[in-house]
Amino acid sequence: MTDTPDTYLTITSELGSVVFPVGSARGIDVDVQPIDAGEMRRTVNGTLVGLVNPAFRKLRVSLSHSGGRVPTIIGLWRRMPATAEMTDPVEELPSAEDASEAVLSRQPVAGSVSGYDADGTEVVPTSVSGAAPWTAVFAGDVAYVSYRPVLSCLVSTWTRAGNDWGRGGASWSIELEEV
Repeated sequence: MTDTPDTYLTITSELGSVVFPVGSARGIDVDVQPIDAGEMRRTVNGTLVGLVNPAFRKLRVSLSHSGGRVPTIIGLWRRMPATAEMTDPVEELPSAEDASEAVLSRQPVAGSVSGYDADGTEVVPTSVSGAAPWTAVFAGDVAYVSYRPVLSCLVSTWTRAGNDWGRGGASWSIELEEV
């Protein structure tokens, strides 16, 4: 028997943590995309410009799974605050001034930060700050930094579906949008 969970995904709301029963989360499909918040327009000279305020660089996350059991998502209502510790890592570049340091755009899940040098060799951070701005420091230069982000979100919607033969063929999905 192994202690490895079906998923490292956690979703927490004012009701507590979503429970992922065995078989409800292994192989979750994760789709992360930027929110639609801004436009691109052409000037009179034909130059394309972005009309996006950097404060709107937020993410929309869609999680789905089929063929297993359904987690306890039924109490999550639209616009309810939720915190998600994502399963898939994001990658960011180190500081332009000092390649041994990176300021992360989002809070990292504890223990998930790793750096990688130009050859792809993992470099363990010497320190990671516990509060914003989240900074990871490495003993040497890194080409990029990878970590699992913690996202503060609102619930957009969720679905669950099953059949009359039980939960073996059930499916579920949830959409979250970063605040």
